[in-house]
Amino acid sequence: MKKKYIIVLLILITFLLSFLISCVDNSKQEIEQLKKEIEELKSKEEIKEKKEEEYSLGNIVNSISDSIFFIETSEGIGTAFVVYSDTRFTYLVTANHVVEKSSRARARNYSSNFEYPSKFYSSDPYNDLALLIIETGSIESIIWANENNHIPKIGDDIIIIGNPLGISGTVTKGIISYLDNSYIQTDAALNPGNSGSPMLNKYGEVLGVIVMKAMLDEKSFAEGISFAIRIEALLNKLLTDNKVPTDSEIYSASKTIETEQKNNQTDEEYSFVQNVYNLLDEYNLAFNHLRVYHGENWIYNDPNHVALEDTVLVKFREYANKLRDFSCPKSYATHKDNLIKIADEIYTYKEAQINCMKNNDWDGNVKYHNLFSNSVDSLFNYYNNMIKQ
Repeated sequence: MKKKYIIVLLILITFLLSFLISCVDNSKQEIEQLKKEIEELKSKEEIKEKKEEEYSLGNIVNSISDSIFFIETSEGIGTAFVVYSDTRFTYLVTANHVVEKSSRARARNYSSNFEYPSKFYSSDPYNDLALLIIETGSIESIIWANENNHIPKIGDDIIIIGNPLGISGTVTKGIISYLDNSYIQTDAALNPGNSGSPMLNKYGEVLGVIVMKAMLDEKSFAEGISFAIRIEALLNKLLTDNKVPTDSEIYSASKTIETEQKNNQTDEEYSFVQNVYNLLDEYNLAFNHLRVYHGENWIYNDPNHVALEDTVLVKFREYANKLRDFSCPKSYATHKDNLIKIADEIYTYKEAQINCMKNNDWDGNVKYHNLFSNSVDSLFNYYNNMIKQ
């Protein structure tokens, strides 16, 4: 009888041990599963934090700064951005009203502050869009929002980078107030110079191109109501309809113009035109050095700025003297005299501006700076008209 109880007890103990071992195993599995879930949550949180960091405003601006350009013409200012770039040329889109009345536009890069002469390529006046070309390649374009299926919605945050009132690189924020198939309305603060700016989503992708503000009447604008043309319409216009030229098309066109120009000129005439063209490149380089100090970081009467202005002033005198020394055929004598006159004006106005800066004459500084800028435009415009004759 005693033996029977012992056997039953042993069975119970065995069963109990098995149960305890099973519980321990299950606990281990549960602990391992819990650890795994915690690691997954940590990983997701890290990814979320990383994405939030990647999409911060500062990172967005830095990531696309190479693709933003500030446009200056004899008629005003605006903004443009890269839509396509090959090995030789880069194509910028801007608002048509920024460039439609000018034969030439200067495009200054937001990141490098380097300036390029740009050529007008094509326009869509109905949608207020224009395409410019600069002769430099391999600049990254900004990603279109629809490439990543990021569809804009009313209430979404947006970012705009532009050149309002000539203050380069100004960033403003707003929301999408309304949208339809063609336009996006925003409440972001915009001013003259923002025309042509990219409207970006929170990922730094292009949604549209800023083209206009709402007007209360013929003289005043409504605040908090501005519009961008939808990027889908832009893509259809410039890409689907083959509006963006290929490298070979541009090269072929430029060579044809060059050949026709040379065929219509004597060697002496062609040599004079080429010498003037090369001299304009030197002027451009001097202007680029000056513009490093212009814009939102400019400090009035900055001694470094004044010293730089003095140095460049000497170069302007050298350039005018170079022009005087160019050999010129009789057929271009009047053109040469007119170019020298404009070059002398550039020197005179810049000299007067520097004197005003040194004497703390702000009104005089602004006056002569504007006269200087107009003379610079006149020099390039005169050259462009001269070679068309």
